[in-house]
Amino acid sequence: MASSASFSVAVCILLKNSLKNIEAGLPLVLSQRTEHLFEIIVVDSGSTDGSLQFVRKMADSANTLRVVTIDPAQFHHARTRNYAASLSNARYLVFLNGDAVPAGDRWLEQLTAPLMDEASGVALSYSRQVCRPDVDSNNACRIAFNYGDKSLIRGMDVPSGAKERYFFSSVSCCVDTQQLSPPLFPEDLPVNEDMALAERALHSGHRIAYCAESVVCHSHNHGYGGILRRSFDNAVVYHRMGYFKESGPGFKRDGLDYLTTSMRCLRGQGPVRKAQFLLFFVCTALGAVLGKHYALLPHSLAQRLTVYGTV
Repeated sequence: MASSASFSVAVCILLKNSLKNIEAGLPLVLSQRTEHLFEIIVVDSGSTDGSLQFVRKMADSANTLRVVTIDPAQFHHARTRNYAASLSNARYLVFLNGDAVPAGDRWLEQLTAPLMDEASGVALSYSRQVCRPDVDSNNACRIAFNYGDKSLIRGMDVPSGAKERYFFSSVSCCVDTQQLSPPLFPEDLPVNEDMALAERALHSGHRIAYCAESVVCHSHNHGYGGILRRSFDNAVVYHRMGYFKESGPGFKRDGLDYLTTSMRCLRGQGPVRKAQFLLFFVCTALGAVLGKHYALLPHSLAQRLTVYGTV
């Protein structure tokens, strides 16, 4: 294997029990058409479904692929990403979830392109996410709203609300470590560590690129209770980070835009689908309200609501 110092890009894949997706995704990562010399580092946190064995077999014939294992109890969204980053000397670090599958062989080139122009001030970029075939209509609306089909570059000079300004996903992203030095992700946050990185970048005068041409297939079908609890955790972290106090259109506007955009997408799908989505939306909004005011809730209730241990 080439020296780590010779790679300009490192693709860090966090994996646990996603055999079907890693079987499809890893060969696509290895076959990317790009001018960059890149390595791949897979950090597995206790796969038991054959994922680890598949990656190790691929590593036997791919001299740019490394496999590292950690104990499942050691996994932490921020800490594990920071650990993966520490394993490479590459300037550009790409993070990819093990269950996210690149949509083509130009995914990496499109993701890294905005960071290559140093005059642009872009320090972070992230990919568009599209749904898997088995996604339900509720979660399809959520993904479509968060990941549009037009690329854009955001900075503090672009008027927006806090949610729109700091929205960022480490499911598929790239970081320029000469502009943002490691450790990248704050390890005191159990969730939304990626948005905290985005906040750090923007407040340091950098810009963020959303790369709609760089596409990964990634979605989950969160049920009504699941989306309420995830929304609760998001809002708890947003509150702690002061997002609700920032000026701009605010979260109510974001929610209204989400509702109107989704109902437009559901046009022609019948009253049952629309009613299902409205319940989904209510659960999302309720979770956000409860999370925003989590300090007023009985602690036992807050602990039952949290998925990631935010309270």
